[in-house]
Order: sequence, then structure tokens, then C-alpha cells
Amino acid sequence: MIEPAAHVAEVGLRPAVEADRDFLFELYASTRRADLQPLGWDAAATDSFLRAQYEHEERDWHLHQQGAECMVVERAGRAVGRLYVARSAHEIRIMDLTLLPAHRSQGIATALISALLHEAQATRRTVRLHVGRNSRLAELCRGLGFLPAATRGGTLLMEWTAEAAL
Repeated sequence: MIEPAAHVAEVGLRPAVEADRDFLFELYASTRRADLQPLGWDAAATDSFLRAQYEHEERDWHLHQQGAECMVVERAGRAVGRLYVARSAHEIRIMDLTLLPAHRSQGIATALISALLHEAQATRRTVRLHVGRNSRLAELCRGLGFLPAATRGGTLLMEWTAEAAL
């Protein structure tokens, strides 16, 4: 289990349950609504499209990443984000790390990723995740010692290994 660093007060993780479904959708939508504004859709059309995309992503992850953990990030007992992680013998894959806008830039993502890096170092695994090429998450990952391993369009596959981080 991931334990965030002590300096990020009152942050924890718990497995996502069915009762979190509406929160997880709203979290997903909060990161994509602005991208859809230029289309001029009304709120109902936007939400319908985003719901379909969210459901597709969930089905795809369950199909292709069996055993992955979807965890709710909590701060002071309140849901503030999601961390989706798949583990294998050689890899820890961060499938998604999303926080509500009001909880970004407060060290939560850094603490969660750092905890995964400690786990990876202790178990001699590589940590990988896809990020937007110019995203804040890409910057954060570079600062934590991740290196770009591949590119596809505007996306980078970032990779961290204990050997490269030394």
C-alpha cells in the first residue's frame, strides 16, 4: 500500500468502490471539459460525450490491465483525486493520477509518485506513465528523475529506474 509522505497533511488512499462512481466521473470530466468548449456543445451534450469516454476508458483498463488498483485520493477524509496503478513483476505503471483543481500544486502528486518510486526501488521495478508532452505532470516527473522513453504525438512515455536515478 502506498503511504504518501508525512509532509502532505491528511492525505491517504483507499480502494475505489461503487459509491465513488459519480465522483470519479466528475473528476475525469473536470480535466476535459475545457478542451471541449470550442465545440460549442451544451452541458448535456458535453456530459454525455464525457460519460461515454469515461466508461470506455474504464472498460478498456479493466480488460487490458487486469489486477490494476483504482484508489481514491483523500485529504482530510474527503475525496480529492484518483490514482490508478498496475503492478507486474518488473513494472509499476501509473495509469492515471488526477486531482481536483483545488488540490493541485500542493505536493500531493509529488508525494504519491515518490512513494511509488520508493516501492519500485525496494522491489527493483521500473515506474512508467504517459504524460502530455508539455504538461505540469511531465515537468514534475522530470524533476523526480523520470526520463522520456518514447513519444507518440503530444504524449511522452516517461520511465524511472533506480539505476538511472543514481
